[in-house]
Amino acid sequence: MITPAAAFSGGGSGTEADPYEITDVNQLQEMNAKLSANYTLMNDIDASETSTWNSGAGFEPIGDYTNKFTGTFDGNGSVISNLYINRPSAFNVGLFGVIGSASVSNVSLEDVNVAGSDYVGGLVGANTGTINQSYSTGIVTGSGYLTGGLVGENTGTINQSYSTCNVIGDGMVGGLIGQNNDGLVIQSYSTGNVTGEIEVGGLIGTISFGLVDQCYSTGNVTGSDYVGGLIGNEDGDVTQSYWDMNTSGQTSSEKGIGRTTENMTYPYNSDTTYVDWDFTNIWDIHGSVNDGYPALLSLTNFPPNVSINDPDSNSNVSGTFFVNASITDPNGDSYKSSVYLNNTTGNIDSHIDLSQDNDSVTFDSTSFIDGIYNIMWRAYENETDDGLFGFQTINITIDNTEPVLSVNDDTTDEGNFSQDNITCNISFSDANLNISTIAIYNTSDLVDSNTSSISPHTVTFEDLEEGTYQLNATVSDTVGNIAEMTTREIVLDTTSPYINKIVAPSDVNTSETVEIGFNVTDNIGVNHSLTEFNITGNASAELTEDGTWYNYTLNVPADSVDDIVFNATFYDDAGNLNASDDFTINVSDNIVPVIQDTVYESDANTSDSFIIGFNVTDNIGVNHSLTEFNVTGNASAELTKDGTWYNYTLNVPSDSLDDIVFNATFYDDAGYENASGDKTINVSDNIPPVIQDTVYEEDVNTSETVEIGFNVTDNIGVNHSLTDFNITGNASAELTKDGTWYNY
Repeated sequence: MITPAAAFSGGGSGTEADPYEITDVNQLQEMNAKLSANYTLMNDIDASETSTWNSGAGFEPIGDYTNKFTGTFDGNGSVISNLYINRPSAFNVGLFGVIGSASVSNVSLEDVNVAGSDYVGGLVGANTGTINQSYSTGIVTGSGYLTGGLVGENTGTINQSYSTCNVIGDGMVGGLIGQNNDGLVIQSYSTGNVTGEIEVGGLIGTISFGLVDQCYSTGNVTGSDYVGGLIGNEDGDVTQSYWDMNTSGQTSSEKGIGRTTENMTYPYNSDTTYVDWDFTNIWDIHGSVNDGYPALLSLTNFPPNVSINDPDSNSNVSGTFFVNASITDPNGDSYKSSVYLNNTTGNIDSHIDLSQDNDSVTFDSTSFIDGIYNIMWRAYENETDDGLFGFQTINITIDNTEPVLSVNDDTTDEGNFSQDNITCNISFSDANLNISTIAIYNTSDLVDSNTSSISPHTVTFEDLEEGTYQLNATVSDTVGNIAEMTTREIVLDTTSPYINKIVAPSDVNTSETVEIGFNVTDNIGVNHSLTEFNITGNASAELTEDGTWYNYTLNVPADSVDDIVFNATFYDDAGNLNASDDFTINVSDNIVPVIQDTVYESDANTSDSFIIGFNVTDNIGVNHSLTEFNVTGNASAELTKDGTWYNYTLNVPSDSLDDIVFNATFYDDAGYENASGDKTINVSDNIPPVIQDTVYEEDVNTSETVEIGFNVTDNIGVNHSLTDFNITGNASAELTKDGTWYNY
């Protein structure tokens, strides 16, 4: 049995600045003595001897449920291999049993053999900390629940990590994680086979909340209940994550996107798979790496990527030609290149051991025999040809024999012509004829062209604008040689002014001032005095000239939202014209109705009746059908319209002194609104109580008992507590209330 030493036997002091330095498997086991310290791995460790430790139980996991690992562990990319743990009845089994608020990074576990009961993982049994850029390979077995190739249960963060372990468990079994319990799993993957009974997934057995983003799995998945290619069972978020339906044997998953092996391996379809994944900084994919699936740049060495950009594959070249390539090493490793030009007899020419910044070479083919050649560009790491290498090979054809070209008589000669067409007629021949091209250009651009592979080739370019043209014809063969006619300059003058651009807003507001502009050119100039301009609302409108621009300042009416339509016609001195289409400007209103005045009585008496009035104006008119009016005591109250006044007759209730609150909201046809805000009318009462009747005996005898009664009513009720009653001989006499009767 291995008993951790009281003091760490390696170098360092265990602080963040000076972590303990681990150089062998015994020091790895000593981490159990100081679970909150900082550690770094200094070299590769072969942990084979752990198979004989602790009577065959092997390595004792670092940290447990009671005493979690809370420090930091940096694997430095060094490999821990052949770790053995055989604790089939134990919980929290892995290199680390339980990670608390800890950070574990850059750990490489290879060929592990880990067995436990519940919470079993190649790297960690239960994680609540952060695992970054780490991986595991080998076998992980759990006889109970929560078994994963990397982590048994994750409630923390796992980033850019993977596992290829084959995983066997009972429930909650995953190629990477057994259960993600409100944890975060980002840019990670698993490729091992997964076997279990319930809640079995290629990546994760079950998810209880949390997030899984940009992950994938490919291993074969078998189980009985809740089995999925990516996720067995879930109650969380899974985004941009995939599983291989072919290799997993599963066509469904609780979450994730199923794809075929062809879709998931190089070259994959980026429109449907690994959408928005970062294949520059996080991932890369190569046919010879990771079986063609994506791999993490932080954990995988990729060969240089070579892409020959020029010449195109199967293209034709002649003379001296360039070979250009784009070369990148995904891991940033240094490399050299060699470029070979070969034919069926072997290597013809080459450029050897090019420096990393050299991505272009030339070959002079003028002395080579015509025929098919191949170009291979090979880039290799470590600056030797024995390093990891990438390459691309393309085929090209070399032929240095030009076609024969002759120009026939009906081709338009050089000179000036009063016509709108140009004709060209050529004859040509070549043993490897490809195509002929006849083209006309103006002073700066290609105007039109026509191609044919049949001789003679005749074309007439018609309906040409006025101007100066160059007529040119070329004939190429299949290997890129070109014969060219002498260019002819031809001048035509028949075209109208050209409206290059029309600038105008499509939407404006009332009272707004905007500019309308036409950019117009003509080879002989626009005659502005003949320009016609029409616009809604101004029969005398004219455009002003500013260079090639013809402008108009539009003052949008304040009182109308009718569309404004305009057009223009331009002439040159030859009388050629060009008329624009009608353009429509949609007019909207952005001015809210204005409440000019609100008339009402701020103080009123019960039973009063008076008018509440709003004087409201709007530049395009108030839409009375949309008006909203609210007043205390009348849910269906509406304002009546009288010109710009909107009125309501208020009948103050006779039986209430409650304040009356009212407000109104007014709209125009553009939907703009203005709300008055609440207005309050204070209600008072000016009607005294009415003594309807007084009942008493005018004559009584001594010792007789009689009733005195007053029948009293009031519009808002009698306040009995304020009632005064005076009678001879009893200074404290009071009336008693019975309905509207007050008795003594």
